[in-house]
Amino acid sequence: MLNSRAEAERALERAPVEAEPVLAFYYELYGEQWNDSLNRWEGISADQERPIAVEIPRAPKLEGFDIVSCSLGNQPECSLLSCSHLAERVGVNECCLLATLEQAKTLLSCGQFHGCEPGPYRIVAVYSLG
Repeated sequence: MLNSRAEAERALERAPVEAEPVLAFYYELYGEQWNDSLNRWEGISADQERPIAVEIPRAPKLEGFDIVSCSLGNQPECSLLSCSHLAERVGVNECCLLATLEQAKTLLSCGQFHGCEPGPYRIVAVYSLG
């Protein structure tokens, strides 16, 4: 995860040249996580070892919301929608994302994803950048 567009551009300079165009995304974490074992929302602690100085991009386009497992702390692991094939059971858009934050929160709190991956589970807003 990178904090700014400048960091992303530096990383791309070191990457091999690809035939496909590069798509840039910005991710925004919802402020609470779902504890699947205790069936409740709880706060998220910042990672003290990794400085966070995110530059919010100009005019990001909201694509939708993903739900990720985070059993290793602040490192997102996999999407419950795509990696666990739960998108087949719930309504997702063409990007395999949920339309609203409320939909994501409701699906978690009503048990739709219970036990599918080690938790806790976090909601991430996914934005595309032009």
